Amino acid sequence: MKTWLSGLAAIALGFCASLLLGDFQSYAAVLQFSEAVVVKVGTFILFPLAFFSIASGIASLRRRAGQLGKVFSANIAWSLLTSIIFSLAAGFSILVHPIGFPAVTSALGTAVDADALLEVTKSTALALNPFNYNPIVNTFTSSTWLLPIAVTAFLFGLACKGDDELTKPAYVVTSSISEVMFRLSHAAAKLGWVFLFLLSAKVFKTSMNINLASQLSFLAQIGIIFAAILIVMLPLLYAIFTGFKVNPYLHILRSLSPALLGLFSGNYLFSMTAAYATARSNLGVQKRVCGASLPLSSFITRAGSAMMATISLCCLCFSAHPASLDARLVLLIALTCVLSSLLCSLHLGYETLFISLVALKWLGISLGGIESSLIVMLPIINGLGVFLDILISQLACSVEGCAIRSTYTVGWEQVI
Repeated sequence: MKTWLSGLAAIALGFCASLLLGDFQSYAAVLQFSEAVVVKVGTFILFPLAFFSIASGIASLRRRAGQLGKVFSANIAWSLLTSIIFSLAAGFSILVHPIGFPAVTSALGTAVDADALLEVTKSTALALNPFNYNPIVNTFTSSTWLLPIAVTAFLFGLACKGDDELTKPAYVVTSSISEVMFRLSHAAAKLGWVFLFLLSAKVFKTSMNINLASQLSFLAQIGIIFAAILIVMLPLLYAIFTGFKVNPYLHILRSLSPALLGLFSGNYLFSMTAAYATARSNLGVQKRVCGASLPLSSFITRAGSAMMATISLCCLCFSAHPASLDARLVLLIALTCVLSSLLCSLHLGYETLFISLVALKWLGISLGGIESSLIVMLPIINGLGVFLDILISQLACSVEGCAIRSTYTVGWEQVI
């Protein structure tokens, strides 16, 4: 069964399981532990996968004149344009039909300003880690580990071009290990339905204890905006960037499984592990392009998180100061969210909350502490943001493949 289809079936099973077993305490404990193990192991795998894929991809692209610059240029253009266009579109949608942010009373019972809440978010990811006292895990899940490793792998790849007798063995070994890691990513993608079952079951179990009746209008508006982006704007932009050579809806469907992992885990790095395999096998992108593109996307591709932060801040501003929400403010919020999203690689986890708080601080907007209401809706807004981030990152690989004419057609029987 294809990964996107098995993933949707796993989500349905997760909903049924939580509906039937949600009242049992042991069920909640099993889900809590299973989710922690699955997410941490998936993130753990990304460490060698990212290093060897970057090194091998950069070395391979360097052997072909002009390809490295084209890949990076296409990635940056795609990432920034999607971030700017989607954030502006979402922000002005709120301006046309303004709506207040739900649960505007402080989620913590008292007024909490943006600075205090930002300090809380910096320690939350590791504080929730059940393996928090393992020094190796702390190294890999630190909010600063990805950037140094990516830079080191990039420099290693530049030096490992393999164009002489001394460096050729290193190039061959690096490429071989990279292939092994891609096969590990393939296995993670094939097991994605198991991960989705556990993650979705936990989300549904948690949501059953939350009263969503007072939030329906807000959720409906987010759903409409998100659907318009996903069904209309993203396929159109993708078709333009690929020169109308591929079916955008087919590629979005084939990229769905890692994006669903991001939706229910809210963890970009965990979802990225399976994205390597789906971008290569389902979108027809060569390994060297995937290896160089996906890690770069983790630094600059945050269109989904920036868009959800823009929506959240516009709604919060309307709740706090209804008369202040105008076109100028929406424009400033959208562009500031895009700019602050570039810092997400330094703050892994809760990207939408981080972007929102940094944007508030940079813009000097005072909301009287109601920004703590973001915590109430964080699983939804952060999950949707990561969903779109992962989807755009995979499509970026295809955009870059088209830029250097290295994509190939994938038959239905070859799709995982």
